[in-house]
Amino acid sequence: ILALVTDHGQSALKQGKEYHVDLVEVLNELGLNAFTNIDPHEYEKRTGKRSEVVVAVSGPRMAHVYALRKKNEVLEALKSLECVDQLIVRDEGVVYWDGEIFSLQELDEVLPHDRYPRAKERIEGLIASDRCGDFVITAKEGYEFEKANYKGAHGSLLYDDSVGFSIIRCGKER
Repeated sequence: ILALVTDHGQSALKQGKEYHVDLVEVLNELGLNAFTNIDPHEYEKRTGKRSEVVVAVSGPRMAHVYALRKKNEVLEALKSLECVDQLIVRDEGVVYWDGEIFSLQELDEVLPHDRYPRAKERIEGLIASDRCGDFVITAKEGYEFEKANYKGAHGSLLYDDSVGFSIIRCGKER
């Protein structure tokens, strides 16, 4: 028996630097002291700036965003980003999508299941984690949250990122 399985899918990324977004760079340009991969105290020591936002990219089409300070400013900055598909606000249990705000209870009626499989269930599991960011953002189709030259990535709630496949080959019995 030979089995080939995946734990997730992968979607194609658009080409062009505008589709490969460095969230730390963008948040800094918007006036927030953002960083990743280092301790907040180390950031302050290295830069002389007060840390405000920690960005933890995953996939790289999803990111946890931790607001150490200026939570409302961080929310407004994230809402303004063209590359963001869903913006999940952990403490409030709401999701910004397509220019509107929805409660978790409304998601099954709002997010198309064929495009975002099991989105409500997945978001509820995500925000239940103690390690979840204050905000979680997912990338729009074709975007990723890092500067790279990848052709594909995963991590968002979109179907192509979410659904894997399996191939099983059984040989002849002898």
